[in-house]
This record gives sequence, structure tokens and C-alpha cells, in this order.
Amino acid sequence: MLHAELFQHFAFDSPEVGEDSRLSLSSKSVRVPSRRLLATTCDASEGEQINGLLDAIHWVKWGLGTEGNVTYSIMSGDSTEAALDALSTLMSALPNDVGVQLNQDFEPTKLSLPDLDADSLRRLEQLRSRERFVLPAIHERISQQIGSPNFSWVRTLTGKTWTGRVDGLMVCRLDDNGLGSIQIGGANNNAVGERFRFLAEADSYPITPNNLPAATAILASLATDRRIGVLSECQLEHLLEARVLRGAVPVSVRGETLEPVSWQFPTRWSEFGNNRFIDVLGRIGDTPWIVELKVREGGGGGSYFRHSVAQAVLYREFIRRAEGLHPWFHERQLDPLKCQAVVAFPCSQETERDQQLVSHVRYLADLFGVEVALIGDDWRNPAL
Repeated sequence: MLHAELFQHFAFDSPEVGEDSRLSLSSKSVRVPSRRLLATTCDASEGEQINGLLDAIHWVKWGLGTEGNVTYSIMSGDSTEAALDALSTLMSALPNDVGVQLNQDFEPTKLSLPDLDADSLRRLEQLRSRERFVLPAIHERISQQIGSPNFSWVRTLTGKTWTGRVDGLMVCRLDDNGLGSIQIGGANNNAVGERFRFLAEADSYPITPNNLPAATAILASLATDRRIGVLSECQLEHLLEARVLRGAVPVSVRGETLEPVSWQFPTRWSEFGNNRFIDVLGRIGDTPWIVELKVREGGGGGSYFRHSVAQAVLYREFIRRAEGLHPWFHERQLDPLKCQAVVAFPCSQETERDQQLVSHVRYLADLFGVEVALIGDDWRNPAL
């Protein structure tokens, strides 16, 4: 059912429709207080159908003022098969006494956990292969000449070249022979593009063994600007992730600071879905920790932070259940069956709105056994 049809179906039950800014609820959902039911439409994306479960629990608690006994109904569509896999995992992580009913097309859904272990051996080899790469001498020389801790070379899980990044912002690609180009990746921002053209004097700048001094000078300018210039205002989530990974910004749980272990760790939420990558994989002792990082960029951020709880749970359950990847953890004296998860985001709680946001996230996190860590205001300090 589409939105109009869904509304008509519940017309005699006085449904709520439209966006609810107070509770950060999407206009794509239909809420029926008399039935304690929230439904999403058939054209909702996979993410919207997954997040609807958390929205339903959140709405009953803070919108109706009670707990438990909520029905979440999804309408069958193109994304439903993959969404149901993730929803099955989320439902299995809830305590039995929470009282949540999951329906598909208004009928109770028979839940079965997806096989998350499929393809794990290939992923294990990809992880091991990435760790065997040795940084070429020319790349090492560029890093030394830039001389900034916020510049680093990384290999993605399936990438064929090295990418240079300044606190998470990709600024160049370079192969093992020292051939590549300087160009900002994923910065769909006019001010960022203009700043790059000012620093590089072009839309892109080639890197060859013959022009390394000039290319390195441009990269050094980009690294500085990422700390104190226009580039420090873009891709803030990547900025935070990079600083957590290099230990400049700590994430503490239960009085202990997590030690970063890996990034871009591959997971899957469904037998039918795409790869999903963990922001930061950390550890405390022999316990792996999923660190799901979020940064509010405009707006209230309520639903964005709330939905991160679902991501953290799905990553955690994958680590516990993907047995083919367990040797990777054992090699690092980590026990994947103990895997835990934390949602971490900057929030000073100086306003009533911020305090409400944190309490809403904590409520859902507690239900799913996820921790919440607030990051200090100085995480964007240029000196880090």
C-alpha cells in the first residue's frame, strides 16, 4: 500500500499522518494511536522499513506516554525482503517482555534469522590481504614531507590503489608506482570545490614521480585547511571517525577507553543486501566493540541518532554470528561472541532539546543492550 491507501485503510481509526517534528517521525509513516500501531508504506526504502521498528517503539514511549505493546507493520515492496532479514535480527535482540509485534501487510510475520555467515571466507581473505600491503617508499616519503598526523594512506577492502586522506577526507589516489591525482572525493559542496581549486589551482592535479615536490605542497595545504580552513567544515562524520581511529578523540564506555582496532570492517544485515561497513571496530580487553559514530549537521538530529542504535545492533549481531570471520578476531586475542556496541556522538546537553535527544537515544539503546557515549566539545580542536 502507498501512503494514501494506508491512510484510507485506517481512516475510521483517526490515524496520525505527516511529519512529527517533536518526535522526529517521518511523514512516510502512518500512526494509529488507538491500535498502538505504526506502519510504513510499500515504497519505503530498506533503511526506512528497518528504522520504522525503532520509530514505533520510540513513538509509543514518548508520543503515547507508555511502554511496550506496539505493533509495527510494513507493507510489502521492493525492499521488504532485505528489510525483514534485518528486522528479524533486531527483534531477536529485544527482551521478550518488551511487547513488540512485527506484521507484514497487517498479518503477523514468521521471523527467521538470516544466514549472515555466507561469503565470510572471502571477506576474511580480503581483510588478511589488505593487512599484507606494505606502504611504498614514495608514499612514505610524501607522508614524511607533509608531516601532519591528520594525513594518512589507506587501502579500502577492494581498492586497487592507495588513497590519501586528511582526517577522513579523501584528497588523492596513488598507485604503487607513484602515479595518480589530487582530487577531493565525495565533497558535494560548492565552497569545498572552490577552496580546492584555490589550493590546487585546478579541478584536479596529477601526481607523477617528476612533480612530487609540487604535489606534496598541495597535499600539505589541504591537510592544513582540513584543520583550520574551509575543509574543516565538511564531512564532519568522517573527520570524527578519523580522529577516533588515530586515538586523538577518545570514546569511553563504563569508565574505560576503547582502543581502535580496525576500520571499514565488512558486514551484512541480510542474505540479499549489500556490504555494510563498520565506522570503527574497537576493543576493551578481549571484547570487540562496534563504535557507531554520528555527527549532527543541521536540524535536530533526533531520528538520525535514534536510528544509529539499529545499525549498532545489526553490526554487533553480525560479528557474533559470522563464524567464518571469527579467526580474524582470534588472531587478535578477541572473542567475537562477546562483541558489544556503542553509539557515540558529540552532544553537550546544554539545551533541553539536547537532553531530550540523549534520553530518547538511551531509552532505545538500553532496550537493545547498546551503550551510549557522548563525545566532548573539543573533538574538532585543530590541535588534535
